[in-house]
Amino acid sequence: MTNRSEYKEALGRLDKDTRVCIKYIERLINDKFNAAISTQQSPPRVNLSKIESTLDSLQKQIDGLRPKVDAAHSFVQVHDEQEKYLKKLTKNAEEVLDGVKQHFEELYDSGYYREGQRRKIREEGLI
Repeated sequence: MTNRSEYKEALGRLDKDTRVCIKYIERLINDKFNAAISTQQSPPRVNLSKIESTLDSLQKQIDGLRPKVDAAHSFVQVHDEQEKYLKKLTKNAEEVLDGVKQHFEELYDSGYYREGQRRKIREEGLI
């Protein structure tokens, strides 16, 4: 076994080596921490005034388009009403033409037209 003085000497060296290691680790941690802080970038600052001005500009554009959209909507409504009216007129005109054609065929079949007129009607392709 070792005597007490050797034990104290070994314990003193171990204590000194431990302190050296602890100081080295503390310095290493401090250096790494400082390096991390120095390389860390600050978060980008948001320029709210620029965003607000962009929003204001967009709002003005939207407000400028509103009358045009309203006018276009009114135009489409008028166009749809006119289209419905024209379809109704077309349907009525087709009914009238069908009635006239039927009446013309009845007159043709009844012998109302003379033979010369009948030939001309056939040549024209009216019947």
